[in-house]
Amino acid sequence: MIDVAFRAEDRMRLTEQDVMRVLDERVVLIANAYDSGFSICWPEGSRVVLDLFAERWSSTHDWEASFAYVRVKFPEKATAILGPIDEDLGEPAATLLAAHVQPSHVDVVWIGPQHLVVVRDGVVVSRTQPDTLVEMGRAQGFDLEDSPHRHVLTRTIRREDILPPHASRFALKTGDRVIVASEAVDDAIDATSREILEKLPRNKFECVIVVG
Repeated sequence: MIDVAFRAEDRMRLTEQDVMRVLDERVVLIANAYDSGFSICWPEGSRVVLDLFAERWSSTHDWEASFAYVRVKFPEKATAILGPIDEDLGEPAATLLAAHVQPSHVDVVWIGPQHLVVVRDGVVVSRTQPDTLVEMGRAQGFDLEDSPHRHVLTRTIRREDILPPHASRFALKTGDRVIVASEAVDDAIDATSREILEKLPRNKFECVIVVG
């Protein structure tokens, strides 16, 4: 069962299709795009990311190849939409998390701040590491939760990004919940997606997909 919840501030004027997609009831996508280095959210670019993934998925049903296709094509598509790039503002960029859920495990590949956790009996047993300054600090033993730059992204999909995406496989047991969100979800949670949504920060759009 896939249960999708979504919330956005009115000023964002986002819809679910702007930031998330579920393909064939087993591939879950959450994306966000930025038209420049200083923008908050670019819905049109986010739809480009999701459409590119879905286009390749429909012909290959290969989720890793579909992610690679997004990385190759997004900079070209974004530039075509935006026209000449103002170098002072920065190039367009995007983030994407794709999760392939199967009965025994979930495979996840991502670049950006989106987050996936596996909850078992109310406890988070597996989690991805989002590309944020806070997560980088945590990995190095520093607490940056109170930093004014805590939401800074350490990696995005953009023209000069050549490193491979992050990838993990997490084992699943009967009754586990797979939670995918646009913000890191670290608390031990055993609830529906809409209850989870109410626990997340309200400073930006949120989207949660729970696979039970």
